[in-house]
Amino acid sequence: MTTVQIDGDACAKVQGVVDQLQTVRPETRNNLPPPDADGVASFNYLYTQITKGILARLQDGGFSDPRFLAELDVQFARRYFDALDRYQQKQETCPRSWRVLFDRQHDPRITRMQFAIAGVNAHVNYDLAFALLATWNPADAPESTGPQHDDYETVNKVFRDEMANLRHFFEDPLLQRLDETAVERLSNHFDDMMVVIFRNAAWHTGEHLWRLNHKPSKEEFKLKAESMDIMTALAGQALLAPVDIVERA
Repeated sequence: MTTVQIDGDACAKVQGVVDQLQTVRPETRNNLPPPDADGVASFNYLYTQITKGILARLQDGGFSDPRFLAELDVQFARRYFDALDRYQQKQETCPRSWRVLFDRQHDPRITRMQFAIAGVNAHVNYDLAFALLATWNPADAPESTGPQHDDYETVNKVFRDEMANLRHFFEDPLLQRLDETAVERLSNHFDDMMVVIFRNAAWHTGEHLWRLNHKPSKEEFKLKAESMDIMTALAGQALLAPVDIVERA
């Protein structure tokens, strides 16, 4: 029988992220955010559950390159914590991608599911490529095949599982019963596909940023980063359209 080798350092790093996530909004530690919880708590709950899922896979030896995966997890989380800190200290320094959520976090017309998905939008479509850039060896060009990319794609399943759980936790009992209909199953499948598409796009964007970052001029890199922030913020604004406005449209 093959013995699964567990990387203790990798597990400790991701456990540290879980611990810090649980200090962001105390109400997310053991239970769901209450109905009047803010938007940060809603996203933070999902993010905590996804990170716990990644930690469980690390502990089970479910990744080929656990050190890479753990470092990526840390770099990814740092961008979220940094955005929170910037918003609290000096809002205009916070990325636009996150500001659209933070500015609306107490709007009662926006559902918790909307807040959670808007957080995924900011974190995956803006932060993830830069987290990859901070994780890859700066001397070696990233590869689209191999154990690191395989592990990156394995995380898609953790996202998929936790997004499905999130729908049930955040939806009211009527919508939970509708989950079994063909239409709802199709909608959930579409959402799962979008997570995969966005994460795949983030990997390719990270490769593009790596190449730009190694050019003599960094102006193109800066313009690309600003463009990503603006486009992600626009998507966030659409995702956070108040429910009553959507219903009247």
